[in-house]
Amino acid sequence: MAQEITARNRSSLSASPPNTTTPSITAEQPRAFWAGFIIYAVSFFVPAVAVMIPGTSSLSGWFCAYFSLSRPLEFVSGSQETGPHSSPTEMLALFGSGMINVFFLFALHLILSNRPRPVVLFSLKVLILMSFPLCWVVFHHEKMYPLWGYFLWIAGMLLVLFKSKGQASHASAATPRTP
Repeated sequence: MAQEITARNRSSLSASPPNTTTPSITAEQPRAFWAGFIIYAVSFFVPAVAVMIPGTSSLSGWFCAYFSLSRPLEFVSGSQETGPHSSPTEMLALFGSGMINVFFLFALHLILSNRPRPVVLFSLKVLILMSFPLCWVVFHHEKMYPLWGYFLWIAGMLLVLFKSKGQASHASAATPRTP
């Protein structure tokens, strides 16, 4: 009898444990999602905007991202001499266009997490879409025009935000559920 119990214990120890892990949502994302993520990342290393002043070169996406967050903070703190064209409206538009990346990275985190929050994700998508025109305000005030890096940046974000798998539909995320 003791040998029988020992044999059962050995067989139960050698058996593989049951699979209790949940499938990762990262492996389930469609190719368009990952293509969008790669396009988004590449957009930081290519020319994103050009200044309409003769003799100036183009600016890369990472510089635009850094400038759009740092310049308004310097304006508010008064730590840097700002030109006569730096108005609070322009700084607000510049800061808002810089926050697009922050909102996008937060939305990306929600998409890739195992517990997505559909209402928050829907709100971030709307906020990001409504913030794109702030870039145009900055282009106008800073006398810039977009280059291919800007369009890659936009396309990459749109692919990631709207080609993700496993998210609730936008209509059901926006409307409260009733019992």
